[in-house]
Amino acid sequence: MSLQETSGLRLIRGDGRPCLGLTRPQRQAIFRAMVAGELRRGGMSRRRWRRLVQYGALLDLSAVEAGELIMQAREAVNRPEPFACGLTPAERPPTENAAWPLWAKVSVGCALFAVADAVWLHWVL
Repeated sequence: MSLQETSGLRLIRGDGRPCLGLTRPQRQAIFRAMVAGELRRGGMSRRRWRRLVQYGALLDLSAVEAGELIMQAREAVNRPEPFACGLTPAERPPTENAAWPLWAKVSVGCALFAVADAVWLHWVL
């Protein structure tokens, strides 16, 4: 059973040429969507990779081009999403309600106590 028969798509004419009538960017977009769907379902095994390259051949994409599109899709999935302001988490400035570490809380508390103690001693004496 051929790949075309298992997929249920009629992509190839009898003479072996593609019959899609799609432009190259449209075929690449279809292929990217296929790769994204595979990546959402789980990791990319060698078997899935080969299967996608075979589907790419049905879309008249070379094996090298299909591999590049797969790598681009994997990078896009692994790239962190930007926040609404356009900054990634590492670039985002800290918020006012950010939790302080214990050592910082103790240091600030001791400093405030020392200042309050000095003011009280100055007032009493």
